[in-house]
Amino acid sequence: WEIEHRDDAYVSFTDRWWERPEEGSRWGEKKKVTHTTLQGPPNGPNAEDETGATDRVVELNEKWYDNGQEKMVDEWRTELLLESAADDNENGPRRILHQVKSGRKHTNRYCDGTQWGENWHQSQAASPGASSSSSSATDGNVDSANEADGVVSHQVTVQIRTPSGRFEVHTVEASAPVLRLASTSRDSWWREPHGNSWGEKMYHDLEQGSEQHEKWYDNGHERQVDRWRVAPDGSRTGEKFGSKTDGTEWREAWGRQASGEGAEEDSWIEKRWKERNRDGEGVNEWGETEGSEGRKRWNQKWWKKESWHGGDEFVEKWEDDGHGNKSTVKLGSTWKHREGCREVTDWFEDKFGEVAHSQEKWAYKRGHSASGDNWLEKWNERPEEKSATKSGSNARGDEWSEQWKETFDENGEKSTTWAEKTGRNAQGDAWYETWLERRSNWKMAIKEGRNARGEEWQEKWGEDLHEDGSGEKWCQKWAKDNAGNRHGKSWGDRWGKDGKGGHRWGEEWSNDDVNKWWHDTDGRPAGC
Repeated sequence: WEIEHRDDAYVSFTDRWWERPEEGSRWGEKKKVTHTTLQGPPNGPNAEDETGATDRVVELNEKWYDNGQEKMVDEWRTELLLESAADDNENGPRRILHQVKSGRKHTNRYCDGTQWGENWHQSQAASPGASSSSSSATDGNVDSANEADGVVSHQVTVQIRTPSGRFEVHTVEASAPVLRLASTSRDSWWREPHGNSWGEKMYHDLEQGSEQHEKWYDNGHERQVDRWRVAPDGSRTGEKFGSKTDGTEWREAWGRQASGEGAEEDSWIEKRWKERNRDGEGVNEWGETEGSEGRKRWNQKWWKKESWHGGDEFVEKWEDDGHGNKSTVKLGSTWKHREGCREVTDWFEDKFGEVAHSQEKWAYKRGHSASGDNWLEKWNERPEEKSATKSGSNARGDEWSEQWKETFDENGEKSTTWAEKTGRNAQGDAWYETWLERRSNWKMAIKEGRNARGEEWQEKWGEDLHEDGSGEKWCQKWAKDNAGNRHGKSWGDRWGKDGKGGHRWGEEWSNDDVNKWWHDTDGRPAGC
């Protein structure tokens, strides 16, 4: 044992132990009490609760047991911040302003190496405006039974300096009528001889209304951790992650916001994995993210493969704003490592979606391949119009494009249809084609082309049909060879109401030679 007096502190220490050799068992206990007189409010994280404290009493306890097969140790610490006694009674009761308890337990089983332990912590503070309790304790240096109801009472040892300058040690009562729990924590763990170990952690801040939790596992080949937090407003966040000795890794993070009654709950989650390639020359990674915010929803998936010579990756994003507007994006690429840089050889981009207010659907695609091919595609659909565009090219110099469009009136009836195609190749050949239709009674088309030898050709045709049965059809064709010779022909047919009567004509020509013909039928209407 040991006792020490200083101007501002008193320390008492005892160490007791017992042994039974015939049983091979030993046990013991240690106790240390420190009373410190404070010079004004202490500095610390809880200074706002400690204002007015004049004494600090810290009690350390330890109990242990060892029977040769198993050893157990239990340690705990109690710290009290006290308000000074009345001036006319230094031996009178003290008011507890703050109480902190903490401890550690540890057990080791010698026979198989199993171990387990626990660390814990608890902080309590007096409620504002609470007065000193008049209750007394019967057990020295321990809490009274009333602590479960929030009333705490201790018999504590303090050092008092007499007017003559001598030190005296007294046991006084320290109590608090209402001692609220401010925070608590616990850390428990277990370890088995073959390498398995696991544990749990918890921290609860009752003043702020927050919580923190953790669970973990480790068997020497794989480790996993699960953590989550609860904020004062009720929102939650967390993460899970793990790894293996073969290089595999994974992680998950999530969050969930507090929502009022009947309100949409905002939340999100993100997952990702990583592992080595089968040949051990690179890594594969993939993941997914999804969430919600009010009526809005989103999702994203991705993967990536990489090795020493190159790699490829892909990502897909989807979003819905909850009001009928949706969109999806897909992106992908392939690359090679050359001279310390990444050279993209293939890539593509696909987008499509819906727009609610305009009743629109749309799509957009483009890309490039390692062989030099390029492509582009657009598509759009609304109640009043549909349209599309396609184009492409290759490394040889060939190019092509296509376009079409349809329009509709307010009744949904098709009013016009239009299409166009163009193209050319590396040898100098080129072509063009267009087609137009207005409702179902007027049509027109044009086709033309040329080649590297200087040859050209063109063809046009059309028809115009009327509701009364009259109408007209016509066609024109011509061509030119590489020597400059031209030839062509044209014809037409026009008829009257209900198909009666009409006028037909034709024409053929070659350079300056022209041959024309025509024919009328009975009932030919005026203008035919």
